[in-house]
Amino acid sequence: MEVGGWSIVSASPSPSYDDLAAKVAELTALLERAFARIADLEARLKQSSSNSSKPPPSDELAKPAPKSLRGRSGRGPGRPKGQDGVTLERFADPDVVMRHLP
Repeated sequence: MEVGGWSIVSASPSPSYDDLAAKVAELTALLERAFARIADLEARLKQSSSNSSKPPPSDELAKPAPKSLRGRSGRGPGRPKGQDGVTLERFADPDVVMRHLP
Protein backbone atom coordinates (compact mmCIF):
# COMPACT_ATOMS: atom_id res chain seq x y z
CA MET A 1 0.00 0.00 0.00
CA GLU A 2 1.37 3.44 -0.94
CA VAL A 3 0.39 6.70 0.74
CA GLY A 4 1.87 9.96 -0.56
CA GLY A 5 4.90 8.23 -2.07
CA TRP A 6 5.58 6.19 1.08
CA SER A 7 5.16 2.44 0.99
CA ILE A 8 3.39 1.02 3.99
CA VAL A 9 3.73 -2.69 4.48
CA SER A 10 1.33 -4.35 6.85
CA ALA A 11 3.25 -6.57 9.18
CA SER A 12 2.42 -10.22 9.57
CA PRO A 13 1.20 -11.29 13.00
CA SER A 14 4.70 -12.25 14.15
CA PRO A 15 7.51 -10.86 11.94
CA SER A 16 10.93 -12.39 12.27
CA TYR A 17 13.84 -10.62 13.92
CA ASP A 18 15.60 -10.27 10.57
CA ASP A 19 12.51 -8.59 9.05
CA LEU A 20 12.30 -6.15 11.96
CA ALA A 21 16.04 -5.40 11.82
CA ALA A 22 15.83 -4.73 8.07
CA LYS A 23 12.82 -2.43 8.57
CA VAL A 24 14.63 -0.53 11.36
CA ALA A 25 17.69 -0.10 9.12
CA GLU A 26 15.51 1.13 6.26
CA LEU A 27 13.68 3.61 8.48
CA THR A 28 16.95 4.80 10.04
CA ALA A 29 18.40 5.52 6.59
CA LEU A 30 15.21 7.32 5.59
CA LEU A 31 15.31 9.41 8.75
CA GLU A 32 18.97 10.32 8.20
CA ARG A 33 18.18 11.49 4.66
CA ALA A 34 15.25 13.54 5.96
CA PHE A 35 17.42 15.20 8.64
CA ALA A 36 20.09 16.01 6.06
CA ARG A 37 17.48 17.57 3.76
CA ILE A 38 15.99 19.59 6.62
CA ALA A 39 19.46 20.88 7.61
CA ASP A 40 20.16 21.85 3.98
CA LEU A 41 16.85 23.69 3.63
CA GLU A 42 17.33 25.52 6.94
CA ALA A 43 20.82 26.61 5.85
CA ARG A 44 19.43 27.92 2.55
CA LEU A 45 16.65 29.73 4.37
CA LYS A 46 19.14 31.57 6.59
CA GLN A 47 21.11 32.93 3.62
CA SER A 48 20.61 36.51 2.51
CA SER A 49 22.59 39.05 0.52
CA SER A 50 24.38 40.17 3.69
CA ASN A 51 25.91 36.76 4.50
CA SER A 52 26.32 35.12 1.08
CA SER A 53 27.07 35.95 -2.53
CA LYS A 54 23.37 36.39 -3.38
CA PRO A 55 22.40 39.72 -4.99
CA PRO A 56 20.19 42.04 -2.86
CA PRO A 57 17.07 41.73 -5.08
CA SER A 58 16.95 38.00 -4.31
CA ASP A 59 16.19 38.71 -0.64
CA GLU A 60 12.51 39.20 -1.50
CA LEU A 61 10.53 39.81 1.68
CA ALA A 62 13.34 39.10 4.13
CA LYS A 63 14.66 42.65 4.26
CA PRO A 64 16.38 43.85 7.43
CA ALA A 65 14.38 46.09 9.73
CA PRO A 66 15.15 49.82 9.37
CA LYS A 67 17.29 51.21 12.17
CA SER A 68 16.75 54.67 13.59
CA LEU A 69 19.66 57.10 13.68
CA ARG A 70 18.13 58.98 16.60
CA GLY A 71 19.99 58.46 19.87
CA ARG A 72 18.44 57.90 23.28
CA SER A 73 18.07 60.94 25.54
CA GLY A 74 18.16 59.01 28.80
CA ARG A 75 14.95 60.62 30.03
CA GLY A 76 11.94 58.52 30.89
CA PRO A 77 8.33 59.26 30.01
CA GLY A 78 6.04 61.27 32.28
CA ARG A 79 6.69 63.83 34.98
CA PRO A 80 10.05 64.02 36.77
CA LYS A 81 10.55 61.93 39.89
CA GLY A 82 9.66 63.70 43.13
CA GLN A 83 7.35 66.28 41.53
CA ASP A 84 3.87 66.51 43.07
CA GLY A 85 0.96 65.61 40.86
CA VAL A 86 -1.68 68.29 40.28
CA THR A 87 -5.35 67.65 39.56
CA LEU A 88 -8.37 69.91 39.37
CA GLU A 89 -10.71 69.53 42.29
CA ARG A 90 -14.50 69.60 42.07
CA PHE A 91 -16.39 72.42 43.75
CA ALA A 92 -19.57 71.90 45.71
CA ASP A 93 -20.97 75.25 44.48
CA PRO A 94 -19.51 76.17 41.03
CA ASP A 95 -19.85 79.71 39.63
CA VAL A 96 -20.98 78.61 36.14
CA VAL A 97 -22.65 75.36 35.02
CA MET A 98 -22.38 74.59 31.30
CA ARG A 99 -24.29 71.70 29.74
CA HIS A 100 -22.94 70.19 26.56
CA LEU A 101 -25.65 68.42 24.64
CA PRO A 102 -25.16 66.56 21.38
